[in-house]
Amino acid sequence: MNRVSNASFNKDTVQGAKGELFIEGLDEVLDRHIHGVSQYAGLATVIDQYDILYNLNMSEDANKPITVRTEGENTWAKGNDYFKKLISDLQGISPTRGGGSKLFGFFRGHYATYQLGLNPKVWFTQLSSFFASGSILDYSSILKGLSINAKDVDEYCQLAAVRNNDNSAAMAQGVMEKVDKVGSALMKPIGMVDRFVIKKLFGACQVQVEKDSGFKVGTEENKKKAGELLEKVIVETQQNSMATERSAAMRSGSELMKTLTMFTADSMKVFGRVVDSLGEVSVLKAKIKETTDSKAKAALEEKLKAAKKKSVKSVAALASTAIFMALIAQAFRWLYNKDDDDENIPANMAVDAIGNLMGGLPLIKDLYAKLTEGYDLNNYSYSALNDLFDAFSGTISTVTSLAKGEDIKPLRTVKELSFAVGQILGLPTRNVYNIIYGLMKRISPSTAYEWDNNLYNKNYSTDLQKAISNDDDEMLATIVGIMLDEKVGGIDNSFAREEMDRLVKGGYQVIPKSIGSTISYEGEEVEITSKQRERFKKVYGEANKALASLVNNKSYASTSDEVKAKAVRFIYDIYYNLAIEDLLGVELETKNILFAKAIDISSLAIIVAMARSIEADTDKKGNIVSGSRKKKVQTYINSLGLKAAQKYMIMGYLGYSNKNGQQQVKSYIQRLSLTKSEKEKLYEYSGYAA
Repeated sequence: MNRVSNASFNKDTVQGAKGELFIEGLDEVLDRHIHGVSQYAGLATVIDQYDILYNLNMSEDANKPITVRTEGENTWAKGNDYFKKLISDLQGISPTRGGGSKLFGFFRGHYATYQLGLNPKVWFTQLSSFFASGSILDYSSILKGLSINAKDVDEYCQLAAVRNNDNSAAMAQGVMEKVDKVGSALMKPIGMVDRFVIKKLFGACQVQVEKDSGFKVGTEENKKKAGELLEKVIVETQQNSMATERSAAMRSGSELMKTLTMFTADSMKVFGRVVDSLGEVSVLKAKIKETTDSKAKAALEEKLKAAKKKSVKSVAALASTAIFMALIAQAFRWLYNKDDDDENIPANMAVDAIGNLMGGLPLIKDLYAKLTEGYDLNNYSYSALNDLFDAFSGTISTVTSLAKGEDIKPLRTVKELSFAVGQILGLPTRNVYNIIYGLMKRISPSTAYEWDNNLYNKNYSTDLQKAISNDDDEMLATIVGIMLDEKVGGIDNSFAREEMDRLVKGGYQVIPKSIGSTISYEGEEVEITSKQRERFKKVYGEANKALASLVNNKSYASTSDEVKAKAVRFIYDIYYNLAIEDLLGVELETKNILFAKAIDISSLAIIVAMARSIEADTDKKGNIVSGSRKKKVQTYINSLGLKAAQKYMIMGYLGYSNKNGQQQVKSYIQRLSLTKSEKEKLYEYSGYAA
C-alpha cells in the first residue's frame, strides 16, 4: 500500500495530442488496482483462515495426513478423468500409448491389412449395407434408388464425404487409425464398393423422402432431406471409422480390445436397432396400461403402432443381412470349388447365417468360429512371430538340405516365409494365394491339387477315396501319380500308368510301399539318410519297367483284375526286397528274390498270381476233391511256353514237391549267377530235398 500511496507521476512529461486521454486511462487502472488491493487486505484474514481449513489434516494419523483439499481432488478424480476421455473421444484423439502397446498396434494394424487387402469376399460383403439399411428404408425404395444418379451425395451428406476419404470403410473393419500407402492401395477396392453403396443409398433416401414427405426426387428440398436421412442410415446401420461412432471397446487404448472388435459386421448395428425398437415397444405398452386419459392413450397407441413397424423392419433387416452374408460365403465356396458333394449346403448356409448374427459381438464371434470351424483363438501378434520364426527356421533347413543334395520342397518354405512376412508387413500374400488357388481349383481341380501339394501336406489316402467316390478320374490319376512319384518314381509307360489308375479305381491295393526315414529289415526299423533313400528308390523304381513288361504280356490281358492286382503287388514286393539287398549289402535269400533271379520277373508275377487264383474242385456235398487243385495248376503250368526246368521250379515255388526233373532243374540252376548257398536254397524252393 505504501508503494501505491507514495507513487508520483509527472504529467508534464506526457507529450502528444493523445496525452490527456492516456493519463485519464492510467488513473482509472490505478484506481481499480487500489480498490482491489484494499478488498484483498480486508479479506486477508478470512482467506488465511480458509486456507488453513482447506489444508487441515482430517486424519488421526499425523504421518498420513488427509486434507479437505486431497479429499476433494479424490472425489472428483474419476469425474475429471471421465470428462477428459469424453472430450478425447469426441475429438478422435487416441490415448497415449507406451512402447509395448505401440508394437502390438503395429502388428495388429498390419495383420488387419494382411486379412483385408485384396480380399474379394470382403469387397462383396460391403453390399450387405443394402440389407442392413432396410431397418430404416423400405426395400422398395432401395430397389428404386439403384437407378438414381447420386454423384452429388457429398454435397448433401457430409458424413458420406468423410467416408470417401482415407479408406475409412476398410479402417472401420480393422479398427485402424491410419493405413500406409501400400495398405491403402491394397484395400482401395473396399472403399470403391463402399462408395458405390453410399451413392445408391442416397438414391434410395431420395425415393424414401418423396414417399414420406412428397418432395420430388431430384429437387433441392428432397436432396437436403435425403442427405439427413442418409446420415442416419450410415450412423445406425453401418460400421464406420469415425471415432464418435465407435464402441468403447474400439476406442479403447487396449490393443486387445481393438483386436476383439476387428472385422465386425453391419449386423452389430442392426442388432442394436432391434434391441432399441423392441425396448421401445415394451415401454410404450407399459405406458398405455398406466394411462387413463383417452387422448394421451390414443397418442401412445399411434406411437406403439409406429414402434412395432420399426421393430418388424429391424428384425427383417437383421435376418436379411445374415442371409446375404451366408449367400456370399456360399458363393465363394462354389467359386473356389470348396464344397464336397456330400456336404449339406442348406445346413452350411444356416450355420453361416447364425454366425453372421453374432458377427459383431466381441469374442462371441471368435468362440463361434472355434466351435464350428475349429479355428484356434491365437493372439495375432504371437501367431505372426511364431510363423515368422518357423519360416526362417524352415528356410535354414531347406538351404542345409539343398547343400546336402537331399530331397526338399522349396516352394513350401517360400510359402511359409511369404505368409509370415505378409502378416508382419501387412501384405496380403495369403489372400493372393487363395485367389489364384481357388480359381485354379474351379478350372482344373487336379492341377490345383498337384500345385497345392508342393505347399501343404496332403492326406493322399483320404483324397484318393474322395476321387474314387466322386468318379473323378482326372483327380484320381493326379493323386496316384504323386504317390507313385514319391514312392518309386513316375511310370513312363502310358499303358502301365493307365492300368494302375484303373486298378486303384477298382479298389485294389496296388500302390507300392512307402519309403520313409526307416526301412524294415528282419523285424527291426533301420534308419536311412536322404541319400540312402534316393539310392533305395532308384532300385525300387526299376519295378516300373517290369510293370510295363507285365501289362504288355498276353497272359496278363486275359486274367481277372484280382489276378492282375496280385501280379502288380508281386513285382513291387520283389523290387522292394532287392532294394534292401542293394542298400544294406545283404543277401535275403527269400523265395521271391531267388526265383526273380532265375525267371523273368514279369512272367513269374502273372504265372504265380494266376496259379494261386486256381481253386480245387468240390463234390456235390461241397467237399474238396483231393488232388484236383494240383492237377489244375499243373495243367495251367504245362500250357505255358516255358522250359521244362522252369515248369518244375514253379510247381515247387507253389508248394508242390517234385519227383521228376531233378537233373534238369539242377542243370538250370547251376548256370545262374548265384552263390552256392543261393543255388542250394533255390533248388530246395523248387520242390526238392537239399
